[in-house]
Amino acid sequence: MTRTMVLGAAVLAACLLAAGGCSKDSTGPRSGPMYVLLSGAPPARSVRLRIVGKQTGVTVVSGPTRLFLSAPSGDTITALVIAPQGQALTGALVQITVPDQSAAATGLSATLVQAAAADYSLQPVAAYTVTVKPTPN
Repeated sequence: MTRTMVLGAAVLAACLLAAGGCSKDSTGPRSGPMYVLLSGAPPARSVRLRIVGKQTGVTVVSGPTRLFLSAPSGDTITALVIAPQGQALTGALVQITVPDQSAAATGLSATLVQAAAADYSLQPVAAYTVTVKPTPN
C-alpha cells in the first residue's frame, strides 16, 4: 500500500468513528419546555414573576390569559400574567422554552414578586408557591 492509501484509510476510519458517536440517544443538550406552576390561596388574578436562566421564549399555557414580558436583562426577564376577568390563575401559568432541559432543571428559577386577587388587592407572596417543572402538572 502506498502512503496516500494508508492516510486515506486512516481518515476514513476516523470519520466512521466520529459518525458512530453521533446517535439519537445523545446525552448532549436537548431543548424543550419547562413550566412555571402556581398554587396557593386566595386565587390570584394576576402575578408578576422574575424568571432567571437561559431561555429562548416564554408563552402562556392556557387560552385568553395575557402575558407581558420585560426586555431581557442578561438571563433575567419579568413576566406579568393576567387571567381574564372572573377567572383565576392556577396550575401551569407559562411555558418557558429552554436550550437545555437538563441544565434548566437546576439553572432556571421563577420567583413570585407580586400577586393580586380578583379585586386587584395585593396579596402576600408567602401565601403562594411557585415551582418550575418539565411537565405542566
